[in-house]
Amino acid sequence: MASRKKANRTVSAPDNFHFERASSRIDWDRLAGTNVASLQRRGDAAMLGKFIGDVAMGNAQNDPEMEAHQTHLKAFQMLQLQTQYLLFCHQTMRERHAEVERRLAKLKRSGEHSNHQPQTSDYRLRTIDCRGLTTNHIELIASMTNHRSSQIAVISEARAWA
Repeated sequence: MASRKKANRTVSAPDNFHFERASSRIDWDRLAGTNVASLQRRGDAAMLGKFIGDVAMGNAQNDPEMEAHQTHLKAFQMLQLQTQYLLFCHQTMRERHAEVERRLAKLKRSGEHSNHQPQTSDYRLRTIDCRGLTTNHIELIASMTNHRSSQIAVISEARAWA
């Protein structure tokens, strides 16, 4: 089977994102005392959270407690940048989720107070801004607006980074 060559695309971070300079002291003793194999085997994400400051913002360069090859330092710095960007993405997704929940609650309240009678044969296409909604959310909107979920046109987001 021939491999397909993918085009290299540059995806820019959003305007409100910027990388932070690694500036905090890394607790090397705590890192050294961590049983990584056990953490991985248990899938202990909560334990990972305890190290987020060291990983995302720890200054490994010029640290007298740590000597590392320049290539290893560069790899660590790249992982730090990735971690910072993933933290930003996580926060952005949480904010979008909260906004979607607020919109759904508002839509539900307005649907409960509406005297609109269900349509029987006169189904019209409704266009609703559904960016970031799951199928369950769209079905909920459809049920509140007396439309089948297949009748709701979803407006997709045009941002390449999202």
